[in-house]
Amino acid sequence: TFTPTGSERVRVLWGSGVDHVYLPYDVPGSVGRFLDQFRPQLALIMETELWPNLMFGCRDRGIPVYIVNARLSARSLRGYRLLRPLIGRALRTVRRVLAQSGEDAQRFVELGATEAQVVTVGNL
Repeated sequence: TFTPTGSERVRVLWGSGVDHVYLPYDVPGSVGRFLDQFRPQLALIMETELWPNLMFGCRDRGIPVYIVNARLSARSLRGYRLLRPLIGRALRTVRRVLAQSGEDAQRFVELGATEAQVVTVGNL
């Protein structure tokens, strides 16, 4: 996770059954060292945590990435549009975007994900 809130959620859900570490800032060198040290088998990104260097680092190491419970408000879409070339490339490295709603799904497509990547599954 990136935040204390995420860390607490992991602790509540899984207790000592899961080791938690904070992800580094989305800087290529830091992300690369993190991925090389911990060697995850899978990356689950929750909601709107769109970190391009993390996605590219996972792609380069063959780590599948899924965006789970994905949501993207109209306001967030407007902000992300400024970075659309970068975010769109990053989104296309993701295996699936599991969107909370049809509107969220469409916004991820507008941002650069392919329609084949995006599935509406509801709020998990």
